[in-house]
Amino acid sequence: FGWWLTTFLITWIHELWEPRLPLEPLGRLKKVVIALPLVGYGSLCLGGLFVGLPVDTRIVSPFAMGLPLLLALVRLAEPDQDGKAVDTNLEGA
Repeated sequence: FGWWLTTFLITWIHELWEPRLPLEPLGRLKKVVIALPLVGYGSLCLGGLFVGLPVDTRIVSPFAMGLPLLLALVRLAEPDQDGKAVDTNLEGA
């Protein structure tokens, strides 16, 4: 019951508080900040590689998680085309 009550109170307080916050854009995020979830995902991949049970499945982690991680890192390393965080051209929409 305690976790249910805690979750309910946090959600309820957020629902009361959030409409009062002004919507202000934060601007463009730095690539270091964008890469933080990739660092966490990579650490899970390494954890599965070194501590995975059963032992025979340890080799699955680098392929199942490493390939998407590598592709995301390559995509993150690409230079920006226009330097904008989002496409502001609404004519095609």
